[in-house]
Amino acid sequence: MALLNNMKSEIAEQIGLDPKEHEVRFKEQIEKYRDAIRKRQKAKTDLDVLEETIAGGDNKLQEAKEKIEELEVKKKNLTNDLNKFDDKDDTQAIEKTYGIAVLKLWLKDAKEKLAEITETVEIKEKTEILNTILKKAKISSQIAIAESITK
Repeated sequence: MALLNNMKSEIAEQIGLDPKEHEVRFKEQIEKYRDAIRKRQKAKTDLDVLEETIAGGDNKLQEAKEKIEELEVKKKNLTNDLNKFDDKDDTQAIEKTYGIAVLKLWLKDAKEKLAEITETVEIKEKTEILNTILKKAKISSQIAIAESITK
């Protein structure tokens, strides 16, 4: 009997005073486990959404990188185009020269030559007018001298 009482005491110590207590704790543990599973599933869903967002972002990022590369190529081409206007080479024909400084110098020279030519043309025209006046004066003086002699 003592053995039986010992066993009952051991069982009572292991089970506790309320035999339903283990069932309640078991159900609480099951509920905590279910909550953990729900949280895990929600976390998995959130992770999937984030991964999809990142994948979509990767596409946008790739598009942005491609656009940047395209714009860099355009910038390089425009820089090359602009650099030809800084060219100081004056050995090319005027049709093939784009250097602004060189073209300004050539324009200045052309204006000076035009001024010289214009001045030469003006002097030539004035000389022709003076020659005409001198011829008329000569004729007028000859007539006047002839008239004064004949009188």
